[in-house]
Amino acid sequence: MSGRDYSFNLPHDAPPGEYTVELPLDTGPHQGVITAYNTFRVTGVPGDVNADGRVDPADLTLVAVSFNRRAGDQGFDPGADLNNDGIVDVFDLVRVGRNFGTGGN
Repeated sequence: MSGRDYSFNLPHDAPPGEYTVELPLDTGPHQGVITAYNTFRVTGVPGDVNADGRVDPADLTLVAVSFNRRAGDQGFDPGADLNNDGIVDVFDLVRVGRNFGTGGN
């Protein structure tokens, strides 16, 4: 499956929450045997890790708790991996910082 890109679209009115994408393999020697899963979070505000509608200290805390952890590591929070690159790092922290104070009432 290496080297293949897949894309999909959510409806524009998809509510915030967690979604799991399932990509069954339908070619090659492992046809129908292996399924790849990726869970991601949809929020209305970029940097809103906990999906409460605002970017605030709680979101910074969630990124900090998972900082430097990779997918598969104990303590890795996929919601804190805001750019979905498999590691919670400075790029995720910058995304929260850039939008800090936005959203909410």
